[in-house]
Amino acid sequence: MAKEQNIPLNISAAALLVRSLGMVGMVDEALIVFNDLDPERAAGRSFSEEDIVGLVLKFGEHGVFPDSMKLTKLITALCRNRKTNKAWDVLHDVMKLGGDVKAASCNALLTCLTRAWETQQCN
Repeated sequence: MAKEQNIPLNISAAALLVRSLGMVGMVDEALIVFNDLDPERAAGRSFSEEDIVGLVLKFGEHGVFPDSMKLTKLITALCRNRKTNKAWDVLHDVMKLGGDVKAASCNALLTCLTRAWETQQCN
């Protein structure tokens, strides 16, 4: 209903909804809600990057992971905001929890790390 009316979920509502769906075994529905959380939109509105990172890790503990595009967008957003260590941690934690990490997410982090290294070398 909220999606049809273009009403964004806040972090508490999203967490409650996904937790509830997971508890009753509706993992596919929980994953749909999770994948609808957009880091680009969230940066200045309903969710902070830290909130999304927290959700990724909490969902990952239950075997629910963002798709490759969402994970890559999150890593890119973190890197753009100079949170390279957080981006590294998210990617590493998703891999450690058994998530299917694609090359695009790794490439986004490598690009970020390369830029940070080049900037450091120039100073």
